[in-house]
Amino acid sequence: VGGELLAAFAGPSLPEWPETMTGAMARYTESFQRLPTRFPYGHILVVSHGDCVAQFVSMTHKISKELVYQVPYCAVAAANMRARHGAVAGLPEWIEGDVQLSEDILILQD
Repeated sequence: VGGELLAAFAGPSLPEWPETMTGAMARYTESFQRLPTRFPYGHILVVSHGDCVAQFVSMTHKISKELVYQVPYCAVAAANMRARHGAVAGLPEWIEGDVQLSEDILILQD
């Protein structure tokens, strides 16, 4: 299962280096969007660095990444999934607004 999860998160190929921040953010978003579809049941734990956590917070809160001001060491963002309604009914997606953040992740108001 560990290798399968890594393959689901990493995608079809490894990024080319040097990778731009814009490219990394797009890759993180694609990975987070792919996870609920590949693993629709149970729990998923992703351990990563601050920029990746900030992108997850940005994606699940539907805000610009620039508004995610601080993601310190050992910060946590937890989210729930649900079956998607609409064009691709039945496939899971992250639930907007149902994301719990550790108190030390700071989001600026726009």
